[in-house]
Amino acid sequence: MRIAVIGLGDIAQKAYLPLLSRRSDIELILCSRNAQTLRSLGQQYRIEHLASSLEDLARLTPQVAFVHTATAAHVEVASALLEMGVDVYLDKPIAYELAAAERLVALARARGRLLMLGFNRRCAPLYRTLAEQPDPHLALLQKHRVGQPAGIREFVFDDFIHVVDTLRWLAPSEPTALAVAARVETGKRAGLLAHVSVQFKAGSFTGLGLMNRDSGASEECLELMAAGSKWRVENLNQASEHRQGREQRHGFEDWTPVLRRRGFEAIIEQFLAAVRAPEVDHRWAEDALLTHRLCEQIVLAIEQQQQTQAVPPA
Repeated sequence: MRIAVIGLGDIAQKAYLPLLSRRSDIELILCSRNAQTLRSLGQQYRIEHLASSLEDLARLTPQVAFVHTATAAHVEVASALLEMGVDVYLDKPIAYELAAAERLVALARARGRLLMLGFNRRCAPLYRTLAEQPDPHLALLQKHRVGQPAGIREFVFDDFIHVVDTLRWLAPSEPTALAVAARVETGKRAGLLAHVSVQFKAGSFTGLGLMNRDSGASEECLELMAAGSKWRVENLNQASEHRQGREQRHGFEDWTPVLRRRGFEAIIEQFLAAVRAPEVDHRWAEDALLTHRLCEQIVLAIEQQQQTQAVPPA
């Protein structure tokens, strides 16, 4: 199988190239407009096929592509690949605008090609353990960063989308009754979103998501509660299970690779298995689109709050 890796920034270099390059069942193509990075990584991984544009890439006839370009280029690049007949794995989000995401998902279906989003937390082993717990009542996911407020759409779609998608995945049904609260900066950082919280219902289940990108620590913590039990996972690496007041610790062997702990190994396997399946399963893309629709609701809620606050009192 001939696989292209398009966009050779941090996520490609830290997560995907180390895993894809060691597989014997694929032939890799690297694609980037950065000539120096392209040459350097080609030499590092002994990859012969290099392309500096989509036109060059088309001549190398990839069957599958992993797209790790900047979000602003996702729709253009993925659309071109789908038109070539290439199955696409795309970093989240599909796009900053819901309408653009919907068009890309529709194009994948029209061309009969697979489109999958890189929600690696669904494949992280400890998160999957929590997803298997029966009858969850409440989930709280916090993901924080240090000194990185951002524009509202960039904050929500580039980063908070992981929180939204993970809570959606853990919920027993689709979320309803969405409540959003946020802090948008004023003064020198006017318009930048510092933190956001979301609460939703899904039947008797409640999901709570928090992100502060102006925090004092970079951290992630997921808690899941059911009758008589509580799970807590810290940084996708360690878990504690409490049942009837007793605690049990869960984790990994010392030599377990970080990329396995964070779900990258499993999501690559999941995607390649879907590529090899006899029929294209469009549910991957359509499920991801539901997460994008929730993110759009969150963005609109924050913008509406800003407009309301900007209206002077009568």
